[in-house]
Amino acid sequence: LTEPTQRAGIALGKALQLTNILRDIVVDLRRERVYFPQEDLARFQISLRDLAHPDAGNLNLFDLLYFEIERARAFYRQAWDGFPKKGKNRRRLVAAFSMGRVYETLLDKIAMDPIRVFRGKVQLSQVEKLKIGMQEIIRSVLL
Repeated sequence: LTEPTQRAGIALGKALQLTNILRDIVVDLRRERVYFPQEDLARFQISLRDLAHPDAGNLNLFDLLYFEIERARAFYRQAWDGFPKKGKNRRRLVAAFSMGRVYETLLDKIAMDPIRVFRGKVQLSQVEKLKIGMQEIIRSVLL
């Protein structure tokens, strides 16, 4: 793999991880785990209690969630910019493109209502995932 492709892969990994952190806040809290960086919690004045008992009126909580959403989006952009755009090298990465697009779509769903992550696991249906995967396979073949 070329160096730009490797950097793009690292960026995609970070984007996927941030998406997972956002999606799994409640599950992780039940296990007494918090994966948000401590500096981010401090910056937005969010305590563990704020996460364990979210208040829809807590604007700092929304600020934290949107900050992490935008951070993840920046990593997705970095990944898409760095991966090959066409040809054999792009086709080799169809699984990365598919998984990345699924998780990016999941992030978009979270962004529409961030507090929703506290009410239950935000997910895509199997049909949505298959559609995204097929689109990426078709793009890889055509490009």
